[in-house]
Amino acid sequence: MLAGRPTESREEVDAAARSLLREYASVNVFATAGHLDPPDDLLVTQNGKVVWLPGDRVHTTSTHGTGCALSSALLCRLVHEDSPQTAAAAAKRYVTEALRKATPIGHGHGPMNHLWPLREVQRR
Repeated sequence: MLAGRPTESREEVDAAARSLLREYASVNVFATAGHLDPPDDLLVTQNGKVVWLPGDRVHTTSTHGTGCALSSALLCRLVHEDSPQTAAAAAKRYVTEALRKATPIGHGHGPMNHLWPLREVQRR
C-alpha cells in the first residue's frame, strides 16, 4: 500500500519493498505478506540484503490489531539493539503466537492473545 503498487505475489512484494528502499534509502523495509501462500514476510535492509522470513498460516478470527502489534514488537526488539533480521523474526514470532494462542470471543475479528509470553513464563 505504501509503495502504491500491487503485492499479490512474492515478486510484487519484493518490487514494492525495493521501491520503498529507493525512495527512503536510510531505512530497512519490512514488508508483511500474510496474504500470500505461504505467508512469508520480506525484510530488505538499507544495504540491500534480502531476507524472506517464513511464516505459518494461523486460521483464526482473532486478528484485530495484528499490524499494530507487529510494528510495536519490531520497534521493541530494535530498541534492544537486535539486528534488523533478528528483530523482524522475533516480531513475526510474537504475532504468530498471539494469533495461535488467542481465544475467540464475540463476533467478527476479536483480539489476539498479547499476553501469551507471560503465560509461557508462568508454566515454567
